[in-house]
Amino acid sequence: MKKGFQNRPAARLPVLLGGAVWILLALAGFLPRIHLGIIEVLFLLGPWIVAPLGADLLTGGEASPRSDLRGPRDGVLLAAATLTTISFFLNNRIVAAGFAGAWLLVCAGFALDGLRRLVRSREKSFSQFCFAAGEGYLLVAGIWLVASRAGVPFMGFQEPIVLLTGVHFHFAGFASAVLAGLTYERLRESPGAVFLRVAIVAVICGPGILGLAFLLGPKVKLVAAIMIAVGQIGLAAGMFRVGLSAKGRRGRWFLFVAGGSVAAGMALAAIWAIGEYPLQAFVNIRQMAQFHGVLNAIGFAVCGLLGWAQLKKVSSDPCSVTGDSCPFAGVARLGTAPFLRVCQTLALQDCLSQSRVTDHATRTADTPETNRACQLTTGSRRLAAASSLSLAGREAGFRPRVYCLGEHPRTRLKAVLKALSDS
Repeated sequence: MKKGFQNRPAARLPVLLGGAVWILLALAGFLPRIHLGIIEVLFLLGPWIVAPLGADLLTGGEASPRSDLRGPRDGVLLAAATLTTISFFLNNRIVAAGFAGAWLLVCAGFALDGLRRLVRSREKSFSQFCFAAGEGYLLVAGIWLVASRAGVPFMGFQEPIVLLTGVHFHFAGFASAVLAGLTYERLRESPGAVFLRVAIVAVICGPGILGLAFLLGPKVKLVAAIMIAVGQIGLAAGMFRVGLSAKGRRGRWFLFVAGGSVAAGMALAAIWAIGEYPLQAFVNIRQMAQFHGVLNAIGFAVCGLLGWAQLKKVSSDPCSVTGDSCPFAGVARLGTAPFLRVCQTLALQDCLSQSRVTDHATRTADTPETNRACQLTTGSRRLAAASSLSLAGREAGFRPRVYCLGEHPRTRLKAVLKALSDS
């Protein structure tokens, strides 16, 4: 089995912990003494998995200036998800609404971040608009959650419609908007980007219009549901395109599963909407939750976010290579940071000439920080000098040789010593 960067899990430890907790809750729902139905289980997928995954993707990765806030943010999300879960087991509706209010505060924080994002980007970035809209939908989801836990009719609706609205805005609102923004960001320069943008507009506007359609009548509901279905199918096609061109195999298959799931789920949604118009439903609410809800929540939202998280990890790898033709490929499979830095310095020119390294590695190749890192790793000033070779030396034809695991069957120590002696 290959070792290295691409085989690391797509999700971080807090998300993996949330996934484990959610699986336990889903299994507990089969017990007769645990009152958790399919709708409650699907909702809890949002606080435990979808929101943390989406937050990671919105912050822009490990190198983001805001990545140092991940620790406190993870703690807040974990505490709010725990209190929200407890609220589903409380009989006192006032106390349950108070516990659920913790998640409403988190959703309000997301919405404020979306407003900041919208003000800063204005009309310059369509993907940032998608992210801002998704974070705004979370606030709507939080309000309907508190109303559901309080056990009071909200805007003339009873359960399970109240909780289902919270579920709807977590997945069709927040998760879909994040996936739409990421997909457009990747394909905005490709042919057909205009059609993708039209589909994404339907994805972004559809959940809000569908929410209003419940107040305006079945005709508007039919139009809104078909708009969402067409937009999501267009988004699925875009995710398939991203998957076909993706480097990471695991991320590619996650995107394929997400695209197929949302296409099937939207077909069911269209059937439901057509049945709602003459008020002769072809599928009932529970059937929609079992099939459409599971496809949209797990197949589309979770797999799609995991796929993008994996692709982000692969693209942020300083040794992102395709195939084994690059002399850097053996180092990528070692997964050892000190040895990786040594070979990175020595093989830099070869890799750059083949365009096999990322822009990040290109920008940081000959900086003093890189030289100091190599010197600290190896204790050698000669290696640091070799890494900062003058332009005259490069023009004279000096090309450092790389010693990778895939090229010579040496141990790591021998490879390092040989590299140092050649430098």
